[in-house]
Amino acid sequence: LTPGEDGVARLDDELIGQSAGTGAGLAITLTKEDGSPLVVNIPAFTSHDHELLAGQGLEVSIENDEAQITLRVDGDAVKGIRSVGVPHPVVQAALTQELPVHVVYSQVDRALTLHKGFFTEESLSNCDLNVEHDEAADQFTLAYHKGENHPEPGMSVHSAAFEKAGNEGLVLRADLYDPEEGSLSYSWRFEPEDLQAGQPGDVDLHVSGEPEAGDAILQQTRGKKAQYLIISHHGPLPAPASLTVHGGAFGAKDKLELVYSNPETGELETVRQGLKVQPDGSVALGELTHCSSYALVRMGAPTWLLVLLAVLAAVLLAAGAAGAVYYRKKSRREVTQ
Repeated sequence: LTPGEDGVARLDDELIGQSAGTGAGLAITLTKEDGSPLVVNIPAFTSHDHELLAGQGLEVSIENDEAQITLRVDGDAVKGIRSVGVPHPVVQAALTQELPVHVVYSQVDRALTLHKGFFTEESLSNCDLNVEHDEAADQFTLAYHKGENHPEPGMSVHSAAFEKAGNEGLVLRADLYDPEEGSLSYSWRFEPEDLQAGQPGDVDLHVSGEPEAGDAILQQTRGKKAQYLIISHHGPLPAPASLTVHGGAFGAKDKLELVYSNPETGELETVRQGLKVQPDGSVALGELTHCSSYALVRMGAPTWLLVLLAVLAAVLLAAGAAGAVYYRKKSRREVTQ
């Protein structure tokens, strides 16, 4: 593939569809100022990569004798947001050939650059990355997403993402579905001001609803209705984050508390009380500063105890009524005599 007269090679939707259908990669030949060729190789697309791009423009060009990749986002915003997914072949090309990736929002004249070195081998091996722009707030978001296309465990967000978000005032979000329970999903959100004061680091933000057999939190929550939140990363987060759980096991009238198993003391500690289930079924856990084995539990006495107390109350009530009847009968006999 060669560029047009303007020096830009445009990889249209049809060409990318052909790559996904045939498994063929793409080679783009650019020309440097001295006339020598500069070839950019992009591995084959998959149908999933085709969906990530969602019909937005993909361009390869040369500037100052260096190649660059551009994702050009056109069209109207959806609920105020314009978004594009970064296809995995683009990530691979940027990683192996040390290329920057520019994300350009043509209609609002805004752009965000994922610089050389932003991606690592692990950065998108088990999730996708969308770059979003909120038109009203003029706010960029790095939105990581793990769904059915990435069933393997783990959700790695690398230090370069935290560093970039902190330096440039970006929101960083990570959305994932629980592979063990399809109805459950989780959403992490890091705010720019918290990231600016944070310490970048590689973090696995994967959350599981299934504790391992030896996890102390199982014993500590015995007898309570609990929804477990076992986070792969243990220890401090690079910055405070809010975590929201969607599709949990609790009802609208339940009042919940968030507890965690303190590995240092071996005790179950309450992090937050009075959490409510929202109309959409979500529960906002509030701000977390470190990761551990957490659980959402219903506040108050466990259900089995309430049922037992109700049964005992009914038995006592029945016994009292029977005693009253017996006493009245006995009294009448004594009066007759």
